[in-house]
Parts: sequence; C-alpha cells; structure tokens
Amino acid sequence: MKPLRFAFVLAFVACASAFAESEALGEWAVDFKASAIDGKTVVLSSDFKGKLVLMDFWATWCEPCMEEVPSLVAAWKKYGSGGKLAYLGVTLDSPTDVKKVKETATANGMSWQQILDDLSDVDGKGTRISAAYKVEGIPAPFLIDGDTGRIVARDGELRGASLQRTLEAALKTKK
Repeated sequence: MKPLRFAFVLAFVACASAFAESEALGEWAVDFKASAIDGKTVVLSSDFKGKLVLMDFWATWCEPCMEEVPSLVAAWKKYGSGGKLAYLGVTLDSPTDVKKVKETATANGMSWQQILDDLSDVDGKGTRISAAYKVEGIPAPFLIDGDTGRIVARDGELRGASLQRTLEAALKTKK
C-alpha cells in the first residue's frame, strides 16, 4: 500500500506543478521600474501601453537561453515592426558582465532593451524581477498585455516553434 500512496503523491505533485504554471496565465504581471543597460528607465506599467511585451529572463552563460535566441530574433523580425509588440530582456548576468551582455545582444541581433536583474529592485526592499515573477529556471519568457497588465502566455508557449504561433494569435487580439 505504501508504493501506491507514494505514486499518488507523485501524481499530485506533478499536477500541482502544472496547475501552478497555468495559474499564472491571466494573473497580473508584477510592475517594476528598472534601468536598462542602455541607461534608459523602463517602467512596465507605462512604457508598453498598446503593446504586448515579451519579457524574457535569460543569461549569456545559459546554453538553453542562447539556443532560443534565433527563434526570438526571427519572431522579432516578423512581428516587431508592427508597433504592437515589444521585447524586454531581463538578464541574470552579473553587473560586471554588462559588456558581455551588450556584445552578445549585438552579435545575435537582440536589438531590444536589456535589464540586469541583479540591479533591479521591484519593491524598494531589494526584490529582483526574477524573484517577483517566481522564475526558477531560465529561459523563462512571459507575454504580458501592456494595456491590462495580464500575463497572456509563458514558458513553453513562447519557445521554439510555438513562439511565432503564440505571438500571431495574441497580436490578433490587440487593436
């Protein structure tokens, strides 16, 4: 009977984990004000009105993150010029690696703004953007409606081949 109980617990944990991810959809995005590596201030709640913002948590040292870059760049080239989509990178690189982040972004065609998570402070208490969004691993993309402040897609829906389909469907809802 104990192995059966253990299997039930494992199944429950797996379902709870899946529920937690889907539960974030439709939830409010955490607002923040941060400095991008280009020196400009970024305010999530006001800078992206009328747009969908793809906020991508990543790092230069993260191999899976770098594997996603070609998909991100291709989708940016396809949908970014319409004015209804913005990208925002939140890098988990160290503040001492700003030069490396800039070089990596330039070399890979990542022309969107980048924020160093290490220098962010969501609530005046030192909470990083990644902590506020409960990011446990990277890459971790979120698609946020800049008008409503709601999370409309995240993670697997915004990676690889799914990225362009998800963006296309979401952009159809933006007027």
